[in-house]
Amino acid sequence: MTASRLISAPRDKVWPAFLEMMGWEQMHWDESPHPSLELCIGFMGRQVTAEATSLDTDPGRRLSWRGKAGGISVRRDFIFRGAPGGTLVESREQVSGWPLLLLRPLYSPKAMGQANQEWLEELAARVERQ
Repeated sequence: MTASRLISAPRDKVWPAFLEMMGWEQMHWDESPHPSLELCIGFMGRQVTAEATSLDTDPGRRLSWRGKAGGISVRRDFIFRGAPGGTLVESREQVSGWPLLLLRPLYSPKAMGQANQEWLEELAARVERQ
């Protein structure tokens, strides 16, 4: 699933707001952090929390993480590119695992994609009102 949004602000304004929304503004990147992450899969109205098994970052440009919970694997990439009029932020999410076959009636990839787009809209609103 991919979602993107042009935010009317430079990357040096968007990146800190992104970290704040993720709850990672206090993270020390040189200490190989393994933050807990909420996966965008709601089972019966509950979020699944996983610990990142891999976190790779190029501050201000890209952040990628992988997480696992209950047999479900997630890879999430956030890419920040300078663009005319601001910063293009792209969110890419890949979800896989055998439990998805059983849980297919309980989640919707389309709804997950919409949730990612809504998250980007919230990030844009936060940055653009500053």
